[in-house]
Amino acid sequence: MGKKKILGIVFGFFFFGILVSISGSGFAQAIKYPTKPITLIIPYSVGGGTDVQGRLIGSFWERKLGQPIIVENKTGGGGAIAHREVARSKPDGYKILLSMFPDSAVQVAIKGGELGFVNEDFIPLATYTSTPGALAVKKDSPFKTLKDFADFARKNPKKLTVSVSSQPWLLHVFDIEEALKIELNPIMFKGGGEAVNAVLGGHVMATMSGGHFVLPGPEKGLIPLAITGGKKRFDKWPDTPLMTELGYDVSYEMRRFYMVHKATPEPIIKKLSATLMELDKDPNFVEKIKGMGEVYEPSFGVEIQKYYQEMCLKIAKRVEKRKKDFMD
Repeated sequence: MGKKKILGIVFGFFFFGILVSISGSGFAQAIKYPTKPITLIIPYSVGGGTDVQGRLIGSFWERKLGQPIIVENKTGGGGAIAHREVARSKPDGYKILLSMFPDSAVQVAIKGGELGFVNEDFIPLATYTSTPGALAVKKDSPFKTLKDFADFARKNPKKLTVSVSSQPWLLHVFDIEEALKIELNPIMFKGGGEAVNAVLGGHVMATMSGGHFVLPGPEKGLIPLAITGGKKRFDKWPDTPLMTELGYDVSYEMRRFYMVHKATPEPIIKKLSATLMELDKDPNFVEKIKGMGEVYEPSFGVEIQKYYQEMCLKIAKRVEKRKKDFMD
């Protein structure tokens, strides 16, 4: 065998050894994961629904992972600050984002790259609950059905006031306008509670809010006209139709996604996903999360990733149609 050929083989083995060493090191690190506490970053303040769920899941999840999960509330920018931090973090599985969806997707569709992150920066691991929206009115409102609501709006363009508490609910209103061929007058409030109280106080004629605000509605004097999400009617509102039942393509659920940086190693993603799926088999966990009053609708892995991608595209198209209205 020639000297050059021997040297080529030697150098080949040398460089192969380096590659194996590098990749093996990363793989070994992933297999050992986690070796230190994990931070769960929540974009909203302490005590809200997202914070409460994150802390509940963290308390169960850390037992499966064998390391503490430290909850860190990073508020500001409607959730953008928390998303940006995770998007720019080291992709090692030690910073996990609890994202409210579709808030983030709506923000990206409106503001684009100026946020410092895009939808593709994250991989969703799991979601456990969904909260459909509800178009609701005061109990003594002249609107008893969605038809009554639409008829008034057609005769009185832009006179029917509807309270909303965030851009995703504003998107619902725009979609309702398009579906029913009406023009409404949406008014923004700081939170869901304020938006509902505005109806109860007679300051607006209707609200487009999360189902968890409207669920105890009848006791407070609030009546839902239609549900904008979910696959079946609520037991508490058996006579309230889904928008999709009525033939209108207005269907969103508010979900909380547990997400990681897109470049997180596959073995780490698999471990996180597997442990999150295990929680779904824990009756104690399921009972506690159902007690939060939201619809228990868990989804993991490929299923939730597909949903995330499809909804991001759908929202981007719908926001583009009304971009000027979002900016006003």
